[in-house]
Amino acid sequence: MSLTQSDGLFVAVHEDGFNDFITAFFSARPRYLKFGSPLFVPSTTVSATAVPAIAFPNIPGGINYMVEFERPVLDLYPDTKGFDLPPLPNQFSMQIKVRLTLACIQKISRGDEHKKYPKSEPIHTDLVVCASGSIDRGPIDLGLHIDQVEIKDITPDSLESIIECIIRMMLQAALAPMRIPYDAIGIGIGNIVPADGPRIQDDQVQLSANFI
Repeated sequence: MSLTQSDGLFVAVHEDGFNDFITAFFSARPRYLKFGSPLFVPSTTVSATAVPAIAFPNIPGGINYMVEFERPVLDLYPDTKGFDLPPLPNQFSMQIKVRLTLACIQKISRGDEHKKYPKSEPIHTDLVVCASGSIDRGPIDLGLHIDQVEIKDITPDSLESIIECIIRMMLQAALAPMRIPYDAIGIGIGNIVPADGPRIQDDQVQLSANFI
């Protein structure tokens, strides 16, 4: 009762189990880690998600791009994995690579040197992204909420802030479909309904619950 106080059950998931779930989720649904506009991903498949190009005047077809996230690995408080952005109390942290690819359009001469034609060439950059966040408890499930993103060695600071904000929004959107339902957990005498938490401590996600 010291763990659960007035509640009927104490539930804890170790970070190894949480990461096993993440691995299984994204192995079965890799499209949630890869997003591309029509030039790169013409239609959504099991391996990639199609997104619109960025519309801009006088660029036919818009600005085409692709975003590819590495599968995330979480470090639940306290710090045990040595990520550059260690987790604070009641937080998790992650460190992942992100590849950004852009279809760069340039005009080149073809035959008649007085006429130039557009040519699209993909260019890319790889970023190491450090992130921290908390466990979000919804009405029927648990998810990940990204609170902060840090990317080193980008100058000036204003550009770093813009890129970090873009990556944070994209990463949050990529993780949004990964929800862990707790209303479906049955134990023979009823269902588990969380009453307090979740808390992140001792390399675990912990919560108190009741039976209904």
